[in-house]
Amino acid sequence: ADAGADRADVLHLSHLTPLNEAATRVAPEVPVVAHIHGTELLMLEEIEAGPPAGWDHARAWAERMRGWAQSAARLVVLSEAQLDRVEGMLGVPADRCTVVPNGFDPKLFDVRPVDRRALWSRHLVEEPQGWSPGGEPGGVRYDEGDLDVLAEGTVLLYVGRYTAVKRLGLLVRAHTRARGDYRAPAGLVLLGGFPGEWEGEHPLEAVAAADAGDVFLAGWHEHDALPAFFNASDVVVLPSVREKFGLVLVEGMACGLPAIAVDAHGPSLIVDDGRTGWLVPPDDEAALARAMVAAVNDPGERRRRGGAARATALERWSWPALAERVTRMYAEVVR
Repeated sequence: ADAGADRADVLHLSHLTPLNEAATRVAPEVPVVAHIHGTELLMLEEIEAGPPAGWDHARAWAERMRGWAQSAARLVVLSEAQLDRVEGMLGVPADRCTVVPNGFDPKLFDVRPVDRRALWSRHLVEEPQGWSPGGEPGGVRYDEGDLDVLAEGTVLLYVGRYTAVKRLGLLVRAHTRARGDYRAPAGLVLLGGFPGEWEGEHPLEAVAAADAGDVFLAGWHEHDALPAFFNASDVVVLPSVREKFGLVLVEGMACGLPAIAVDAHGPSLIVDDGRTGWLVPPDDEAALARAMVAAVNDPGERRRRGGAARATALERWSWPALAERVTRMYAEVVR
């Protein structure tokens, strides 16, 4: 009450938490918009499958979460792919949900000139951040002579963590398979991997096992640094098999890059196969390699899809476009 909740027109609450309970007690007449980020659904699925030991109040908590969701005037979800899960797990029909994906700042993610050799030299040679299992950031570094493929060839860029669902080993092997069919030099850059965090096979281990060439680990960088990396690249690649949305695809597309992604979950709703990029079946190394070959070998088509990708990103996911969607939702809720 001290925060003025009872005087608000709408309460927009992130996640399903005791704040929802507090809102119904302090401001029962004020409509609540509950923002679902996906963690709630994963938790409920875990509880349904049999809560882990120690989750003594899991089922009671699940019922509370469902109650908070059902009492909200509107739920905000990240993508259309979540609508069936929201209805099944929370009991809220799709017509009470508004899809508002994560968006991007069009002033930050834009097409701009970049000195490719200078950028890759800085981040791979002079100030490297790549790391090996058990190693420190900067332990993986490259020589200036290694960078010709990035400065003069086609750059395929992955951005994200080193988690099992991202399928980085598969990506490295697909690139190795594709190299024999590339008609021009092409390098694969893996940007990300928070230091010391990885699941399963570390990408450096995958590179060694596949005897992969022209694969570069650039390490972890802050979000504001990403536009420069996108503008020094030609294609954004995300082989993840369980991506709720896929913001890195949107951000890459905003910088004029076509995307290669898996035809499942969030990425399947972002990438328009044949128009803004290439979609491949999950866990299909051969199909992923074919898409990479197609992107590398046809610069004209790559640029055409990149232009369409940028236009789509601005229309659907830029902050101004999403702000209009949220404003309309608020107006509907307070009628």
